[in-house]
Amino acid sequence: MNGKWSYPFTAIYGQEKAKKAILLALINPKIGGVLLAGDKGTAKSTLVRGILPLLEESASLIELPLNATKEQILGGINFEHVLKTGKRKVQHGLLARAHGKILYIDEVNLLSNGVANILMNVKETKKIKIESEGISFDYYSDFLLIGTMNPEEGMLSSKFLDRFGLYVHVKGETDIQLRKKIIESRLAYERDKEGFCKQQQRQLADLQNHIQQAKRLLAKLSVQEEIERFAAEITLQACCEGHRADLLLIETAKAMAALNQEKTLSIVHIQEAAEFVLPHRIRDVNNQQQKESSKDESFQTEIENNQTEMESIKEPFHAEQINKNGEFEQESIIKESVEAPHELIDLSLIEPFVQKSSIRKEGNGKRTRTITSKKIGRYIKSKLPIGKPSDIAFDATIRVAARYQKVRKSNGNFIVIHSSDLRQKVREKRTGNLILFLVDASGSMGVKKRMSIVKSAILSLLQEAYQKRDKVGLITFSNDESKVLLEPTRSIELANKELAEIPTGGNTPLALGLETALNKIRLINYKEPDYAPFLVLITDGRANSMKSADNQWKAAITICDEIQSQKIKSMVIDTETGFIQLGLAKELAKELGASYCKMEDIRSDSIVKAITSS
Repeated sequence: MNGKWSYPFTAIYGQEKAKKAILLALINPKIGGVLLAGDKGTAKSTLVRGILPLLEESASLIELPLNATKEQILGGINFEHVLKTGKRKVQHGLLARAHGKILYIDEVNLLSNGVANILMNVKETKKIKIESEGISFDYYSDFLLIGTMNPEEGMLSSKFLDRFGLYVHVKGETDIQLRKKIIESRLAYERDKEGFCKQQQRQLADLQNHIQQAKRLLAKLSVQEEIERFAAEITLQACCEGHRADLLLIETAKAMAALNQEKTLSIVHIQEAAEFVLPHRIRDVNNQQQKESSKDESFQTEIENNQTEMESIKEPFHAEQINKNGEFEQESIIKESVEAPHELIDLSLIEPFVQKSSIRKEGNGKRTRTITSKKIGRYIKSKLPIGKPSDIAFDATIRVAARYQKVRKSNGNFIVIHSSDLRQKVREKRTGNLILFLVDASGSMGVKKRMSIVKSAILSLLQEAYQKRDKVGLITFSNDESKVLLEPTRSIELANKELAEIPTGGNTPLALGLETALNKIRLINYKEPDYAPFLVLITDGRANSMKSADNQWKAAITICDEIQSQKIKSMVIDTETGFIQLGLAKELAKELGASYCKMEDIRSDSIVKAITSS
């Protein structure tokens, strides 16, 4: 990367926290990496490219393009050498060049899953092994990983996030005078890039010397036992998984002390380091405590409801009563007022990258990755064509043909390609989701709380539905009918209006609800086939209506099998409580091939996270 006249690091006003994170990583490579996440136009890329003059000659900046293929990243056969000599020769990939240097990925959240998995594995093992096309070799690759991203375009998986030692959320500056300085500085740079950069040479040289002094000081720093204990206590309180956060806290604190030219590591350095190390690793501290405290509170409630549970098992029509004339008398339907949550979930902080859709979709969106047959999208790999190839992968085709050039007649051609050599591109793009909630609104316990959680999850998903091209809808089933309360939409205003009051009470026509959801998905797929459907079923699995309970259950299982056969992704949230539990919702999840969780273990933000990571 040629950064001779890149905008100088020392000329950037504001963004002090982001600048400090980068300097800490340069001082102590054991930190492993830095992730700068924030809105567009906040100088994230400028900050990274501006460090070029600060680097030693041996430590350059290698940029990984988003469209890089597996062969370009890892390496393979040097087919140019094969064409000339007929002999195989290894060609190392981009990660080999990045060894001992800085690997920079702009818009790292847009990397394909395959490339992201490669980077995670290499960061963990620091070793690459290639076995392909008759060759076998391995090499080491240890690099400092720096990534920038805009959370509006989607988040990284928690595993990939954990590979970045430090995390900084970058925001635009709000001070008027500072914004004015930024404008003046940028205009001066645009007028005369060379002159502007030369004016910063002294500041850059001073900062480079400061980094070198800090590195020497870092090697002399020792860590006392009380510091180690304090670091462990912080990560334990933050509910961090594993022990990577503990080690990174120490390494970052050491770099912090060295940056400040301090010879002794203190608790203050650990506290400041935590602001960089923990934001993307911290788990909900109160969640586990709430679970533990709620056990004692719910114990007495379960005892009181135990008799009710026993009666509901014996009597399938638990939502009905028989009057004195021996006729069925249904419970009255109540319109529950469902309040909007006080705070919507910040999806940018919790949403990991989604997995690939199992159904081929050709639409546009940013939520779900899917294989596409159109000649658009990222080229991720090659394959043998079925029939006549329409999107030829020239690199893969030439690699295959190169092995046979020595035995083929050239007839004056530089390379001879046979039809058997042809390979076709496999492309990947993103499409929007149709997220459909199917909720039991019968007169079972906790229905109001259930509806509040569902509404919170819907509104949170709709907050970014425009960017992700998603649609969210709600179907409820109760009192022998199933209603579409919210047609699939992207509008928060419409959702607030339609979900202000939700009818609840009555019995539980489970099969009817499933049938309504399936028909709605079919209709949407017919009208707008670009959407990838996702069904969220919230129920205890009991089927109680005027019809036979056995027939209801069998009908529900039949529809579940049909939903799974159409490869509709789904999840089941079990609302069953009490000592005696039938586990019917778990059986439904099995029939649907769905993910499964208990309502008591999940909140609205957890629902959103589960949906976006499924």
